[in-house]
Amino acid sequence: MLPEEKLYSDLLEKFEHLIDEEATVINGDELDKLPNIESQKDRIVEDLVDLGKRFKKSPLEIADFNDRLDRIFEKQKSNLDLIKYTVDSYADRRDKLNMDKRKFKALQGAYMQEKYTKVPKGYQA
Repeated sequence: MLPEEKLYSDLLEKFEHLIDEEATVINGDELDKLPNIESQKDRIVEDLVDLGKRFKKSPLEIADFNDRLDRIFEKQKSNLDLIKYTVDSYADRRDKLNMDKRKFKALQGAYMQEKYTKVPKGYQA
């Protein structure tokens, strides 16, 4: 393996690790860690593109790299689907919470009014 190919392989390995870490972070509901992972992935992609330009042939024409890139794209798609599901889930929870707040306010309005806190005039026990 040529030195450029070794470096490319190492960068792919780092990227694969970041995608796995990204999935773990999303599943663990630690979304505040995503921006850091995304910035690391962006840097690696820039390095892969720059390095790939120095190859005599496209990295996509090298079977090992092509297979790994296909797996990376599949994992990336899975992570995108997972983050979409997570965001939709948050939206559902937010909507439910807002609905619960509206119900609470309605109940509060109906049952916490002063007329319900005193015995009505003329009430006979």
